[in-house]
Amino acid sequence: MRPPRPDGPGIALGALAVRRHRWPAVVLLAADARIVLDPSVYTYYTASVLLGTLIWDSIGQRRLVPWVSWVALISLYGNALLVPSDSAQGFIRLAFAVGSAAYVLWWPQRTPRGRRRGRRAQSRPPSPSDGDAVEVPHQRAETPLMETT
Repeated sequence: MRPPRPDGPGIALGALAVRRHRWPAVVLLAADARIVLDPSVYTYYTASVLLGTLIWDSIGQRRLVPWVSWVALISLYGNALLVPSDSAQGFIRLAFAVGSAAYVLWWPQRTPRGRRRGRRAQSRPPSPSDGDAVEVPHQRAETPLMETT
């Protein structure tokens, strides 16, 4: 019997994120799945999580302050400096991976700025009716092209 593939949960979580229209979370979810499978303290796992959080914060949430990235930096790198026990560090990494996966998959997303409710609809310029000419002051007058011989 073959052992399960370690990339299976990452692919499944990534597919779920794409299905829920949260494709910027795919990198973070793949890294979270890797940490859940092996919560040992390896810095190259942490780097991929931070990359995923930066992608999520900049594209997925469009926030000025990258809160998820700051939480990841403090909880993943800060615990290596402050927590002496390897098992406690692994538990903190596991808790972050599960929490961040749940956050990016099920927390309500911010509505993009152009689609927020409560904004006034943009008024349309008047349309000409029955051949009436409407002067538009902001357009340039057309100049004839000079012919070259």
